[in-house]
Amino acid sequence: MNSTTIGNRPPAGRSRMGRSAGKDRRGVPLWLSMAFLSLMPGIAPAADAGGSVARLPGDATAITYLAQPDVGYRFAGWQGDCEATIGPLCTLGRAPVRPITAHFQPNRIEAVAAGAVLLLHGTGKDRRVWDEVVNRQFGGHCPTVYGGVILSQATQPEAGPLRCYRIEFGYYEAVDDGHTASGDQSTTEQLTAELRAAVVGLQQRHPQLKLVLAGSGRGHQLARRFLQKGGRQRQAVAGIVEVADGEGARSGAVAPGGIAPQARDLLRLP
Repeated sequence: MNSTTIGNRPPAGRSRMGRSAGKDRRGVPLWLSMAFLSLMPGIAPAADAGGSVARLPGDATAITYLAQPDVGYRFAGWQGDCEATIGPLCTLGRAPVRPITAHFQPNRIEAVAAGAVLLLHGTGKDRRVWDEVVNRQFGGHCPTVYGGVILSQATQPEAGPLRCYRIEFGYYEAVDDGHTASGDQSTTEQLTAELRAAVVGLQQRHPQLKLVLAGSGRGHQLARRFLQKGGRQRQAVAGIVEVADGEGARSGAVAPGGIAPQARDLLRLP
């Protein structure tokens, strides 16, 4: 491989999928590409002791694998066709050719109980509201998780027992002309895969993580689906906070300013 990427993410200005409507990246009609992938078993991925690999539903023209560490272990990297991906989520546009292996190693981080809220939101004008939440309720400290990788390795200052993270969706979307994808065009299955990878990444840093998912609109719908379809990663979720978006919010939704108090209640934190 020529470069290392987070979740097979392309350089700015290039499209990871690069396809026009009705065709995949090779210009092949989607119906034919989907049929081809379904008929190509490829090489089943393997895993070291300390974890497993799950094949996830995702892009119609791609194969997605998620590395899942066992308790007491952490994901240490891929070998084979996924080796250029540094996160636990790997997507291929074809059946694997070189054998894929997920490597794991003992997690040396002290297993201390940790409570965190994961903000599920998109970009654009909506993001300003969430930036305000981060600044006012978490002192501006809320690292981003993309493709299962926490982009900031800086330790968060102890501003209380509740930590904050925010997920950047768009792993499955194209990145064209330097514009970062937001997940708006992703399917629910794709967003669920991204969320599962995010939980894996957070558990690498916090082995005894208890998590609250906070989102409005589609973000809240995704959180609810995650509790049903989130695989073993859903066990880390203690609850959901539905955030009012100001457009016909349901009864029981909290204002953005109430995210941290609600999360503390769900996590039973002071």
